[in-house]
Amino acid sequence: MCGIFGILNYKKLNKSLFNSSLELLNHRGPDNSSVVTSSKLCFGFVRLAIMELSPLGDQPMKSSRTGNIISLNGEIYNYKYLSELVKSKGINIESNSDVEVVLAVFDLYGISKTLELIEGMFAFSIFDKKENKVFFARDHFGQKPLFYSPTSKGFIFSSEIKSIINYIGDAKLDRINSYNSLFTNGLPPRSKTCFKNIFSLDPGELITYSLDNGKYETRSYFDIESLVDESTYNSLKNASSKDVINQYNDLLHESVKLHINSDAPLASLFSLGLDSTLISVIAAKYTDIDLYNFQSGMDDTSIYLKKFKRDFDFNIHQVNEKIMDYDGNFAKMMFHYEMPNKSEGTALSLLCERAKKDGNKVLLTGDSADEIFGGYHHHLDFYGKSRAYNSFLNKKITKGFRRFFPSSIFNTPKYNPLGTDYNTAPPFKTLDEIPLNMIYHSGNRLREWQNKLNSYSFISDPVERATNAYLLDEVGYRLERFLVRGDRFSMMNSVELRNPFLYKPLVKFAANLPIKYKIKKNIIGLYEQKHILREVAKINNVPRSIIKRRKMATPIKTQTSHDKILKNIDLSGVSDLLSIRQDKIKYALFNSYDIYSDRSKYSFLAMEVLHKLFVEKVHYQELTEQFKGYVDYEK
Repeated sequence: MCGIFGILNYKKLNKSLFNSSLELLNHRGPDNSSVVTSSKLCFGFVRLAIMELSPLGDQPMKSSRTGNIISLNGEIYNYKYLSELVKSKGINIESNSDVEVVLAVFDLYGISKTLELIEGMFAFSIFDKKENKVFFARDHFGQKPLFYSPTSKGFIFSSEIKSIINYIGDAKLDRINSYNSLFTNGLPPRSKTCFKNIFSLDPGELITYSLDNGKYETRSYFDIESLVDESTYNSLKNASSKDVINQYNDLLHESVKLHINSDAPLASLFSLGLDSTLISVIAAKYTDIDLYNFQSGMDDTSIYLKKFKRDFDFNIHQVNEKIMDYDGNFAKMMFHYEMPNKSEGTALSLLCERAKKDGNKVLLTGDSADEIFGGYHHHLDFYGKSRAYNSFLNKKITKGFRRFFPSSIFNTPKYNPLGTDYNTAPPFKTLDEIPLNMIYHSGNRLREWQNKLNSYSFISDPVERATNAYLLDEVGYRLERFLVRGDRFSMMNSVELRNPFLYKPLVKFAANLPIKYKIKKNIIGLYEQKHILREVAKINNVPRSIIKRRKMATPIKTQTSHDKILKNIDLSGVSDLLSIRQDKIKYALFNSYDIYSDRSKYSFLAMEVLHKLFVEKVHYQELTEQFKGYVDYEK
């Protein structure tokens, strides 16, 4: 895991400014820093040594065969297979570096075939000397970030926005692109950031940049809909439940074995929830692994922990909420986040910090299973409302009312699949959909949803078709929000986070599962979410208490601190952004009847802190002192 920073087609390279911009990524790669220059090209790299700990794994890496240059942030999990492939073509691999293997694959096959072959999490830049082009690509699901900015100083790219802003010299918040972050606590629209003229490479996207003329083009090399396959769905539908469950179990073991491959010490995050417990238990079958658990006063897990220890002999390190300094870390967190998102990252950061102090560089996580298999409450809500809408009784009742009241309030609308993405559930299917889609998502969300729905056109049952499309949309759209959190709060502590549930063959398997393996009614008439994972957990002897445990959000209470800081902070940045007076903004936030007003308070506070950090250039330590004063003053 590393950080990349570079500039293409620069008129004059400011070496001092380049180096200071690269240094802002040192937390991503404290083990080594290197810069490689060529005509019209400068690649910078900071390294966190995971595979091939010797200098043979240092980057940027140059091919002795072709002169091509690569900078890659991430891990390629199938590099051993690829290594054998290139060796069979007569290419010698000198190290245990997955990056050397990717460069060799590129030398042999070019960019399209390389992206077809590699499996992992990555964001990279590759200079093709023969074509005089640079290729930028990001992994299929967006586990690793890559940002870029076409400026008069050159085409600048980086793993984090702060390095780009540092080299450019100034930054401004983008009003339209900030709406989704401000009002829904989500990410900016696709390809955008909260800052003007700074863009994000999308998951599964490729940029081809010509050094000859300075022009570039983007295209998707992967769409999440491509994972949906009618024959795979029918095969799983016709197979026995035992066979399907065993197939998934085998794939999950395969993924975990690939994800534990590391030359650096490795451990696992362990929340005592179903997903992280399952990953930890499987990993322990193949390697010695310690677990890291967060203790919160809001969620007593001692009963579950006691039962787990009864069956497994793990070394479990616990981090207590009492050591959390939320006020003292908020500004620093936003410096690393670079966008409003979710406030619960403090717990993850503490776990990564403790794991790093113990000598670990890699942590496994159970993230992404909820999005893939329908583990959140809104998934069950969507499924239930879809069933209600499509029920025979509902259609008869609706038809009867419409006979006498054509415009009746008794009309039952089709449940809006985009409602939860907009953080609103309109009582009628057309209410707010067009303006919210246009304002928050640049008009893209409705088409994206329709594409997901069309990919399951071969499923006749409308409820199953819609619910599978909804979960596919979760992976293709919402999941990135959580992956950003994982990347930033692990990397700020120089730790790599790995997601075994995001192994592409696993995601494809899940995308083609009949809905009964995701949401299934049990013998007492209640719906069980992530059904197949619970069955796989039984095979791997996960304690029954954990298998049956209900889904819990990250148990952190931060709202009191948010309110105290928000009451006292100068909101000039957000005020200018929205052209609304500060006193009106604060009055609206603190007196709103909206049940999600706490979420909005966090988003507005986060956006203001971003403005102060990156536009006004206030250091996060100075903001920290201010925030502590606000909180102490309010006590």
